[in-house]
Amino acid sequence: MSEVINLTNFEELPGQDGDVYRCKVGDASSLKHAVGDLVAVVRTDRISAYDTILPNSIAHKGQVINEMSHVYLSMVKQILPR
Repeated sequence: MSEVINLTNFEELPGQDGDVYRCKVGDASSLKHAVGDLVAVVRTDRISAYDTILPNSIAHKGQVINEMSHVYLSMVKQILPR
């Protein structure tokens, strides 16, 4: 079975300057960057139902959601820069 990612480690992320926010199925952190302040949002393999994080995870679920976000955000970057 593939390894699942249930938790991210933002402590070693360059430019990380704030708290790490743990959401139901993803994590977020603020970053300092040359272009300005950014927010890193990473979806994990955690799953939830009815506002409860379930004990099991789905391998590669976070990767699929991150890649889908990249595709759709690329489509709207003309009207929503940055």
